[in-house]
Parts: sequence; structure tokens; C-alpha cells
Amino acid sequence: MNPRSSVSTFLFLALVLTPIHKAGAQKSVEPAQSAAPLEPMGPSASSGPVLTLAEAQTKALDNNPTMRNLDEQLVQARATVRKAWARLLPQLSATGQIVRNQEEIALEMPAGMPGGAGVTSERIVIQEKWGKGFGFSASMPILNAQAFPAIKIADRFADRSRHSATHSKNELLFLVTTSYYQVASASRLVDVQNEVLASAQRFLRQSEALMRVGQGTELDVARAELRVMDAKKSLADAHDTLTLAKSALGYLIGVEGSFSVTDVPMPRPEEKSRGAYVEEAFSDRKDLQSAHIAVDIAELDKRATYMKWVPVFDVTYTWNWNSAAGFGGDNAVWMLIFGARWNIFDGGARFAELDEKRSQIRVAKNNLDQLELDIKQQIDEALVELEKRARNVDLAKKQVELAQKTNHMVSRRYEVGLATSLDVLSAHTDLSTKRTSEVLEQLRYEIAVLALKKAAGDYNELLTTDRPTSR
Repeated sequence: MNPRSSVSTFLFLALVLTPIHKAGAQKSVEPAQSAAPLEPMGPSASSGPVLTLAEAQTKALDNNPTMRNLDEQLVQARATVRKAWARLLPQLSATGQIVRNQEEIALEMPAGMPGGAGVTSERIVIQEKWGKGFGFSASMPILNAQAFPAIKIADRFADRSRHSATHSKNELLFLVTTSYYQVASASRLVDVQNEVLASAQRFLRQSEALMRVGQGTELDVARAELRVMDAKKSLADAHDTLTLAKSALGYLIGVEGSFSVTDVPMPRPEEKSRGAYVEEAFSDRKDLQSAHIAVDIAELDKRATYMKWVPVFDVTYTWNWNSAAGFGGDNAVWMLIFGARWNIFDGGARFAELDEKRSQIRVAKNNLDQLELDIKQQIDEALVELEKRARNVDLAKKQVELAQKTNHMVSRRYEVGLATSLDVLSAHTDLSTKRTSEVLEQLRYEIAVLALKKAAGDYNELLTTDRPTSR
């Protein structure tokens, strides 16, 4: 799931909470017959057990299938190292067979001293009709030059897998964190819409009271009722947005059912220069370390090709037993073999392989250079985004203050007949819009801070400490 698309979806849903009123588009509505007080609708935004951000991140590490697959990749990488070492360790095998031959083959051989008295014959079975045999062999490499770079490659591959898994987990935890902040912001939007509804209800009661004493009109009451309807709709939409945000977070962390989140402190960026952020990223980012290891692996792979010119020496011991003793008269035989294999010429395949490995080294270095450029670009974009969001947060707070002041002044003037119901509706709508905008701008700022820290190689502390896993 792309964090930006997730945030964009949330922001789009939040924007529909802001009602749009046009002064010239009011419809004729019959005044309500009853002026009973209206209550905020929808369930409480804090229903369900409370889930902290740290608990959500821990649950994601334990429950998310992608997280578990990353752990399995580490298990496979460690197994690759053991497989590489197996090329230098003894190999032991056993065989057994029962053979049904067409017929038995035996020879009558004379026994005793030639020319002596009492010479007898001895029956020697060369092939039994039902032949039986078993044996085992053990081999041990004496010199296998190709195994040493293979072991080193496996070690480096395990290191690369560990760095890649850490980086991928951090990306997923970043998504969990941003989703958690979205739920917190959605909860704040519900609170805002509850206050908007309460304000609309006060406006309706005020309009009805003014009409009863002859200072208001049915049109003012109708406008107030429309305002209450819009506020109810916006509150229902806010609850839907909160439900969707919780659902997205629940899928990420493997939690079903209702839960609520706590207010999280606004993250603060470190006061650093652009160069300091880049230097920190080049030092700490695991994907960059993984790219450096990829270059090392490509170099080792080329060295492994050179090792194919080196002979392989080994020693093999075999022991076999056969039910037919044959001419030797012994059912069991053994052999000790010192062997060598030297592939002198293979049609030029190794030279072609060297060209391939050199190209792979250049590709790995190019990928490393590209990643370094990407990191610089990510930090530049994150710094610009952070500056813009910080500016917008300050502006949004000032706009809310002015909108609250304006709304208070218009409400007081409406009470004494110096402002119209349209003025009140406009002030209420503007305040609702500005408060919603403040919540969204704060969310954008929080995500911008988190994105800058991630781009600079700031990894979640859960990934820097040893945690028990399922294996």
C-alpha cells in the first residue's frame, strides 16, 4: 500500500465534511412544528479499548503477513550460508540392492596342491540368482577453491537480506504510524463536527426564540434547520471517515473489532542542515548499505568465476559387501581414492561468464549511484514539504482564531437584530471550514516530519532492539 495514496484518500474523505453554502441557492422550507433540542449523533469517537502507537507498531511486527515473510527471508538467508559451508564438509552416502538375475553362475575350481593326493574341487559363485549387496562411501574435499567465494557470497547475501528486511519493515511501520495519525486526525474531525452540530442547534434554538418574540422570521428558522441537517450529514461523514481509517489501520496491524487511539504528540524535526541530513542518510539508511553489499557480492561472484580454473582435489573411501564372494573369496571390499578434477577448457564459457560478471558489477555500481541521487532528492523534497506544511499550520491556526472571533461577533449582532441569518450561516460555515482545515494541515505537517526522518535514515526503535520472533 502506498502511504501517499492512503493519505490522499483520507484527505479527500475529510474534505467532504466541510459544508458549502451559497447565499443565492436557498430553497423554501416549511418551518418545523417542534423545537425539541437535538443531540449529537453517532457513536463516541473513543469507543473500544485504547491502542497506543507503540502497541500498534508491535502488533504490526507480530501480525502483519508481510512482516512475517521478511522474517522468513532471513531464515532462508541463514540456510544459504549453511548450504555454502556444506561444500567443504564430508559427504556420506549408503547404498543397498537386491537383484534377481536370470540364472546363477558358478565355477568348479580345484582345491589342494597340484599333483598331490586328495585333490578336490571348490564351487565358486560368481553371480547368484538372487544377488544381495550393500555399501557406503565417504568423501572429503581436500581443496575446493570455488567453495571459498561461495561461502563469502552467502555471508554477504545474509547481511544484505538483513538490511533489506529492516528497511522494508521500517517502510511498513511508517505506513502504520501514518495510519495511526490519520485515525487520530479523523477522531479530531469527529469532535469538530460534533461542535459544529452543537453550534447549529444553538443557532436553531436562537432563531426559534427570536421568531416567537417577533424579531425573527420563518425563513431564518428554515435556514437554521438546513444548517442542522448539513451538520448532521457532516458528522455522519466524519464517523464514516473514522471507520475507514480504523479499518485501514486494523488490517495493517491484524486487529479486528472496535478500538480507539490516543492523542499522539506532534513530531518535531531536528534542526539540521540539508548536508547533515544527507550525511546521516548515507550513514544510516539500510537500503543504501544493502546496495553497497550488492556491489561486494558482484565482485565476489567474479572471483568465483576465476576459481573455476583451479583443480578440485578430494579423497573418497568406499566399502561394499556382496553376497557372491567371487574369485577373491571375500564378500567385502574397500577402496581409498585420491582424486582430482581439472576443467582445462570449457569452450570459452568461463571467459563469457567473466564478461557477464564485469557487467553485473557495473550495474550494481550504477544502482548504488542512482540510489544516492534518489536519497538526496527525497531529502530535498521532504525539506520543502516540511517548510510548506509548517507555514500552512501556522496560517491555519491564525485563520481559526479570526473565524472564531468573527463567528462570536456575528452571533452577538444576530441576537440584537444587527445581522441576518445569512451572516450567521456564513460565519458558522467559515469557522467549520477553518477548523477542518487546521486538523488536516496538522496531519500533513506530522506526516511531513515523519517522512523527513524516514528519508534521513531514522529507523523505528523496535527494529534496533532484539525482539523474539516466531522462529
